[in-house]
Amino acid sequence: MTDSNTWSNRIFSAVALIVVAYFLYSLASYWNFAGYLDHAEALITIRAWQFANGAPLYQSNGDGIFLIVPYGPVSFLLNALFLNVFGATIAVSKAGGITAAILALIAFGAFICRAHGIRWLAFGVIVFVCIQLATVPFTLWSRPDPQAVLLISAALLATNFFAPESAANKWVSAIAISIAIGLAINMKAHFFVFLFPLVIRYCDWWKWKIFIAMTIIVVLTILAPFAINGISLSAYLDGIVNLVSVRGISIEALPYLLRRALLYILPALLLLTIALIRGERPSLRDILYLGALFIAIIVSLYPASVEGSSWYQMNPIFPVTIDLTIRFARLLDKSPRMQFAATGLIALAFIILIITPQKRFHRDLSNLSWLDEAAIEVESIAKDYAPNPIELGLGADIVKTYPLSHFKAILGFRGYPITIDGWSDMEARFIGIDSLPGKIAHISNCETQYWITPKDEIPFTLHSYFGGLIYDPALSRTFLDHYEIIEQRRFFDIWRCQLR
Repeated sequence: MTDSNTWSNRIFSAVALIVVAYFLYSLASYWNFAGYLDHAEALITIRAWQFANGAPLYQSNGDGIFLIVPYGPVSFLLNALFLNVFGATIAVSKAGGITAAILALIAFGAFICRAHGIRWLAFGVIVFVCIQLATVPFTLWSRPDPQAVLLISAALLATNFFAPESAANKWVSAIAISIAIGLAINMKAHFFVFLFPLVIRYCDWWKWKIFIAMTIIVVLTILAPFAINGISLSAYLDGIVNLVSVRGISIEALPYLLRRALLYILPALLLLTIALIRGERPSLRDILYLGALFIAIIVSLYPASVEGSSWYQMNPIFPVTIDLTIRFARLLDKSPRMQFAATGLIALAFIILIITPQKRFHRDLSNLSWLDEAAIEVESIAKDYAPNPIELGLGADIVKTYPLSHFKAILGFRGYPITIDGWSDMEARFIGIDSLPGKIAHISNCETQYWITPKDEIPFTLHSYFGGLIYDPALSRTFLDHYEIIEQRRFFDIWRCQLR
């Protein structure tokens, strides 16, 4: 190792340690946060807990309770595992995403060491962690996205389980990537596309024995969770069809999405360009790898551009992009100063990139610190009115008090009914599924004796993120006709049915 390589590695290593330390701090900050930063996290948590206690994971549209659960069973099973083992709390419900983010870093670091050598570990870690920090909360929340990053990182590691070019390793790679594809589809239906570059680069898929084996493994992995009692394949597919069939794409979003895509592709293209200028030529496999990455990003533009979605649908591709970036950087091994300058510029760019998102992330956590007291209040109300079931309803303020609805998870952990969910009901209203009759019947029959709603707000008058009211005004009128306020606390009004 040359002197220039030695001091450049020392610089990268020092920066990597600082970045990882800050990464762990950010993860701990979200772990200690009382609530969630996204409304879907509460629903996923509740459904996972209810499934662990015997309820079906997917329900038909006519059930009127959780009409929309657009994710595959894997994330729910993992969440249920954490809740069963460590206890049903909001903090534990976030363990799946946070643990996945940490394990993904470890798996990817191990992959770099085996595939590229330890001298590339620090650079790879810096970029990997910075992308995680730049895309919070998507890389740590209780949704399938962090688990997909772990899955892809683990699949990459498997490609170097044995000697990379050995026959045994070809089969290990094929089997591991096939399992990963099946699991990815059972997280989000489009996540399989992020494994496509790995198939092209690391699997001898054109050999018929490997192709057939991979196809069988993918199909069996997809079907395996649906053999578990309470997980209906038909109900799950019905939900996916309902979502996909009526939601169009936003053409106006494509320019923004293409700019975001540069985050994943530009570093590799920069290093490839420098290498070509200096007369270095990449292997055919790596060129095909780059082409497969382009295809994966282009395909992922569709779910990212669907109404109500965004660029984070592309995010799990980033372990692949870092792998490709390092491969093109290694073409400059004969020019260590140029290599250090190029990789250093990329690392610096990603460090700068995290500043604004991290300021926003920690500002949001700070601005919502009052949720600590609100969570205690929900626990207190549940205790004071036990064993009577209590539900948590919605108010009117989509900005300030809507995060209070996330604490329905606290009531769900007690086994209380959950018939109102902001995220699910927004999605259902947007795609034209009418759950109003079932909800009105539930309220008019006083099937839940007590409700809590945000203090001094008219219940169930919340506007949707898609525009317009979530619920027909008839729901609010029915509620006010059948319930009265019996107590007010700092954050919540407590309502009791007048018929009982």
